Amino acid sequence: MLSAWDSDVARLTEPYRERRAREHEAKAKEQRREVKVERAARLEAEAEIARREGDAAAFVPVPYTGDVALAGRWHRQRARGQRERFDRVDSCTKNEIVDIRCEACGAKSERAARCRVALVCTSCRGKIAGEKQAKLALNRRAALDLVAKAGLLRTKRHGGRWSEKFMTLTIPHFACQDIPRRVAFGRAALARFAPMFAKWLREHPDGGFLDSRGHRLARWLRHAEWTPGDDERGHPHWHFYFLGPFIEEREGGRHVLGDMWRRALVLAAKDFAELRGAALEERQRLLTVEPVTAPVLRGPLTSRRLARLTDRERSRKRARARRSNRDHSLGAFMPRPIVDIRKVEPGHKSLKEIIKYLFKDLVRPQLTLIGNERERGKGTAVTYMGRLDPPLYAQVYEAYDGTRSTQGSRGFMGLAAHLETHSLGKGAVCKCCGVFGEWRVLRRPLTLEEQGARAEEWERRRQERLAKCGRAVPANQTHFANVEPGRLSYA
Repeated sequence: MLSAWDSDVARLTEPYRERRAREHEAKAKEQRREVKVERAARLEAEAEIARREGDAAAFVPVPYTGDVALAGRWHRQRARGQRERFDRVDSCTKNEIVDIRCEACGAKSERAARCRVALVCTSCRGKIAGEKQAKLALNRRAALDLVAKAGLLRTKRHGGRWSEKFMTLTIPHFACQDIPRRVAFGRAALARFAPMFAKWLREHPDGGFLDSRGHRLARWLRHAEWTPGDDERGHPHWHFYFLGPFIEEREGGRHVLGDMWRRALVLAAKDFAELRGAALEERQRLLTVEPVTAPVLRGPLTSRRLARLTDRERSRKRARARRSNRDHSLGAFMPRPIVDIRKVEPGHKSLKEIIKYLFKDLVRPQLTLIGNERERGKGTAVTYMGRLDPPLYAQVYEAYDGTRSTQGSRGFMGLAAHLETHSLGKGAVCKCCGVFGEWRVLRRPLTLEEQGARAEEWERRRQERLAKCGRAVPANQTHFANVEPGRLSYA
């Protein structure tokens, strides 16, 4: 059974999910129609060739095969996933199980089938983050080995020693943007920052170091994150792991990556009408002459001197407006973003900093007392990890649905697997027999006996948690024996 918070989010996002499902169904029909037209044209061409060769009587058209049935399958599956998303979240780890068996020795293991909907399911969100951290640790070690063999980690290397850097890209907060527009603005700026960053790597003196597959030894990985922000309109930002050459600082504490990110923000802002309008308002404000007050002036105040100072102020502001007009006032309007670059410390803690969470929607922890025990200061204490309001998080859901949260440079996240399979083969090693890659994976529904055993195991673990933390109730529970129904909520 879904919690009250999940139910409200499902209700608020239902129109959006239905619209996305219809879009996918329309694309599936279009692909099916294209395949049918292509198939008909191919049959007509084959019949024409048969008539020219004199075998028109012997030509038998082949009926539609699997290519038509498979056309649009991807979009149909996505449409079904949009409509059944919260049903799958409700059945996460409850109704299905994954059997994994080694074909060589018969060793068998089981795993609970998960929904893997990181937008809603906090349990799967943590599992996915852990998988990404483990995968990044393996590929990071492999990338460091290749860089060390190339001699790029020497302390006194000519041109600078390569190092691991942790970079955070943020966007300025504008009051004229809501949650979806702010996320879209950040993603548009990131799309313009990527080619600038790739060009900088290509033109760098150390950009020619390649591995055996032709991929650059300079590796990077970015991960998207979202926090509510001070104004509760969202603070989207991106964490970057970068293994590459030294980044020199420029005058005023600036650096090349920070200047690139600001230029990408200015270019992306041209596609957003609300930012262009705010920039024009700021330009009009700069052209307006502010009155010069007497406390600012020194010496005798005369009308002639006041007029001269006013003209000087007007000329200064008009010059600033003319400079900002070169990029449609967006260059002067856009504040300098915060781009934090720091050294990556050795160990696994730094990986948790790079991939911590996807959405920080668990905020405002609070303690609530049920019933008239509130006055006596005792009784049933229910601990909530308060979550964002459903209308607010529904906008976050729509902004991030269908987007990629993690992306790495070419060949980075598959580097360790490539090096292992190049010498051993493809797959994983069985811990029992040591055979490489002989596995059989089957996903099946749970039987009634397995469901009962799993429910007893969950209840036992819940009781252990309750005994460990006293009378506090876990945040993921929606009803208990000693609490009246309907008294628990997400607020």
